[in-house]
Amino acid sequence: MITYLTRLELLTFLRGRAAIATLLIVLILVTLATILGAQRVQEFEAERAAASVADRQIWLDQGADNPHAAAHFSRYAFKPIPALSLFDPGTLDTAGIAIWMEGHYQNPSQFRRAEDAPSGLQAAQLSPAWVLILFGSLLLIIALHGSVAGERETGTLRQVLASGLDPRRFAAGKLFGALFYTVGLLGLTMLIVLFAIATLDLPTESDLTQRILLLLLAYGLFFIAIAGMAVGISALCRTSRGALGILVGLWAAVIIAGPYLAAQFALTVHEDVDGPTTYQRIVDASNSYFQDDAAREETLQKALTRYGVDEKANLPIRYDGYELQHSEEIAHPKFEAIYGEVEKIHEDQENVLTASSTLMPGLLITRLSAALSGTDLPHHRRFAVAAEKHRRTIVKMLNDDLTYSEHQGDDPYLADQTLWKQIPDFKMELPRLAETRSQVGLFFIILAAQAFFAVLFARWAILHATRQVSR
Repeated sequence: MITYLTRLELLTFLRGRAAIATLLIVLILVTLATILGAQRVQEFEAERAAASVADRQIWLDQGADNPHAAAHFSRYAFKPIPALSLFDPGTLDTAGIAIWMEGHYQNPSQFRRAEDAPSGLQAAQLSPAWVLILFGSLLLIIALHGSVAGERETGTLRQVLASGLDPRRFAAGKLFGALFYTVGLLGLTMLIVLFAIATLDLPTESDLTQRILLLLLAYGLFFIAIAGMAVGISALCRTSRGALGILVGLWAAVIIAGPYLAAQFALTVHEDVDGPTTYQRIVDASNSYFQDDAAREETLQKALTRYGVDEKANLPIRYDGYELQHSEEIAHPKFEAIYGEVEKIHEDQENVLTASSTLMPGLLITRLSAALSGTDLPHHRRFAVAAEKHRRTIVKMLNDDLTYSEHQGDDPYLADQTLWKQIPDFKMELPRLAETRSQVGLFFIILAAQAFFAVLFARWAILHATRQVSR
C-alpha cells in the first residue's frame, strides 16, 4: 500500500504543470550555473598557472641584488582552486587568491575578484549550490504544498480514509513521495556537476569522493527538512492555496531573509577589524625591533658571545644579515597574535551563525556546502598559513646567504641567479576535510536533527489531519 501511495504521489507530481515547469526551470538554471561555474574555475586556474610562471620568471630575471633587497622584492603564493568550487564557490571570489610573501611583513591575501565586479553585483554568484538552495527548495514547496491540503479540499482524503486505509500508511506514502522528489532533483543536479568536473583538468582533493558523497548527504537532509515542513504545513491547512501562501512566506524567511539578517547581526555583534588598521599593526610590529636600541644592543652582545669576539668588526659573519633574520623571528609571534585576534573575531561571527542555523536550514546548508566544497574560510586559512610558512623559509634562505656568504672585499655583496634558483616555488596540496577547522560534524548533527524533526512534524500533522477528517 505504501508503494502504491508513493507511486500515486509521483504521478500527481508529474501531472502538475506548475511543479513540472518549476523542475525544468531549476534544471536549466543548474545547467547554466554549472557552465558558468566551469568557465569561472577554468579562468581562475588559467590565471593562477600563468601568474605562477610569470612570477617565477620575474624572480629569476631580477638581476644581481642584495639578498635582503630580494626578500622585499620577493614572490607570490597563489591559492590552488579546488574542483568542487565549480559547484559552490563559497568565499573564492571574496577571500583573495594570492599572498605577497614579502620580507618583514605577513601580508593579507590579495586579488579578490568580487572587487572587480560591477557595482551592485559583487554578491551575485550564480552556482549550482545557490540554485539548489534557493530554487530547489522552492520546487519542493510548489510540488508538495497541496499534498494533503489539496486532497482535503477535493474530498479525496475523506474517501481514502473511509476505505479503511491506516492513517499511518497514508502518512508514510506522503513522506516517501516527498523523499523521491528530493532524490530525483539532487541526483539530476549532481550528474550535471560531476560531468562538468570530469571534463575539466583541475586540482582535486585526495578525499574528493568523500566530499561528493557528503554533499549528497547534506543536500538530501536539507531537502528532507524542507519537504517535511511542506507536507506538514499542507496537512495543517484546509486549502492548498493557504498552504502555499504560508510555505512561500516561510521559504522567504528561512532561505532568503533569515540568513541575511543573521549575517548582519553577526557583523554587528562582532565587528570586523578594519583592514588598513590591521596592516598598520603588522608594519608597526615589524618595525618595533629597529626602534628599540636596547633590544638591538642585546642582540649584538649575544652574537659577540656566540662567536667569542669582542667587537662587531671581528665577527666571522655579516652582522646585518644575522640581525635581519633575528628581527624576522621575533616578529613572528607578534604577527600570529595580530592575525589570531582577527581569526577570533571571525570564529565569534561563525558561532553566531551556527546558533542562528539551528532555526534556518538555508543558512546551515550554505555554510556546510562551502565547507565540503573546500571554499569556506577555514580552507582559506590553510592557504594563508601555508603561504606564511613558505615566506619564512624564503626569507631565512636569503638572510642566511647574506649572513654566511664567503664574499670578501669592500664592495656590497650582490647575489645572482645562482641563489634565486635555489628559492623553492610555493606548492600546496589541497587539504583533506579532516585537516581543516570546518565545523562539518556539528553542521551535520544540526541538519540531521532538522530533517528528523521535520519528518516527525509532517507525520504528526498528517495524522492530525486524518483524525479531523474522520470525525
